[in-house]
Order: sequence, then C-alpha cells, then structure tokens
Amino acid sequence: ERTAVDAYLDAYKDRPHIVLVGAKDGALHAFRTDSLNLADPYNGTEAFAYIPYDVAQRINGDRLSSTVSAYPDGSPTAADVKISGQWRTVVVMGEGNGGRGVFALDITEGTLSAGKSVWNPQPLWHFQDPNMGFTRSKATIVRTKISGSERWLAVFSSGPGNGIDVGDTVYAVDMTTGQLVWRFDLSDTNAYISTSITAAETDDEAGTAIDGYIDRLFFADNKGRLWKINPASFS
Repeated sequence: ERTAVDAYLDAYKDRPHIVLVGAKDGALHAFRTDSLNLADPYNGTEAFAYIPYDVAQRINGDRLSSTVSAYPDGSPTAADVKISGQWRTVVVMGEGNGGRGVFALDITEGTLSAGKSVWNPQPLWHFQDPNMGFTRSKATIVRTKISGSERWLAVFSSGPGNGIDVGDTVYAVDMTTGQLVWRFDLSDTNAYISTSITAAETDDEAGTAIDGYIDRLFFADNKGRLWKINPASFS
C-alpha cells in the first residue's frame, strides 16, 4: 500500500492547485490558484465548472419561474481515496441551501498546458433520500473496516428542511459507487443533526486499536445531544 501511495503522490506532485466554490448559477466552479506565485497571470482563472445532476434537473424550472432554488451551496470536501482499488482525488459536496442531494466528483486529472490548467473532472455518483432536508453537512470521508474488509465511505447528515421527521439521519455511502452502506436515524421527529461529522481512530474502548482505520464518528443535534457511533457496526 505504501508503494502505491508513493507512486500516486509522485505522479501528481506537479498538478496545479485549485479553489472550489459553489455558486447560484448552478455550478461548482474551480479556479486556478498558485500561492507561491502571486503574480501568476492565471490565478483566479476558471479551470472548470460542473453542474450536479440534481441541480441540472431543476435549473430549467428556475428559469421558467424566474427563481433561484437549484444550486450547489454546500462546503466541498476534497480527499485522496481509493476508487475501485486505485488512488484518486475526489470532491464530495452537498447542495446546502440549493438542494437535498450530495454528489462526488473525481478531480484527479489536472495538468498545465501553456500555463493554463487543463482538467478532466469525472462525475462519480449522486445521492438522495426522501428523509433528507437541505444537505448543509460537510461530508467526512473515512477509511474503515466492515466485516474485516477495507471500505472507503462518505459520511454526511441530511440536515433540516421543510416537513416533519426530516434531517435526523446520518448516511454512509460507498465512495466508489455512491450506494448506501448504512444509515443511522435519531428516531426523533422533532430533531435534526446540527453539526458536521467528526471522525476519529481510537484505542480507548474494548475492540478499538490504532490500526489506520476510523472506528468512531461524533456529531450533535439541535437538542444539544452528542452522539457517538461506530462506522463499522452497521449493515
């Protein structure tokens, strides 16, 4: 594994840097940034823009009604993860105030050509559930073990929304496929999860050890309760 990681880091060590920003035009925008060269004429230029699937389904309705309700307004989470067994750089982002979905994008392939950034972002998956409110939670990407096998998961909460019994669920989806691996429901129709998910590797309880795998998730709800769950204990 160390050999694979080192090869991956070496292959992309010269990749240009970008800043990711969601906007009310419906797109996730990537802008070039080089903090080591503030005079770089390409700083602030756009590398790519991506419209998530759920936003794309609703954006024409906004146009027809002269409203703005469909856009990616969450906080992006970028991480190096294993996708189909290969190390890749991915972004997971919720739509925040602009929707009730979460999407993932592979942004590994970025190069420089004549000073300009050339990117080939690849959509990975989009996730929605009827119990989801506005997806304001910043996704947490974890490496854990389930039934003895390594699993890479994107974990996020559903967030508050208009309606009864909305926003009290934590979801864990497979990073490669976007398929639901497990869900944890507070079973409280008057509560919603009010924080992002914090992941930790512990050795303070029976059955936990420092082995490179996440074994605890922490979050709180709007009633002031702090929750702790094991990401490997659900099916």
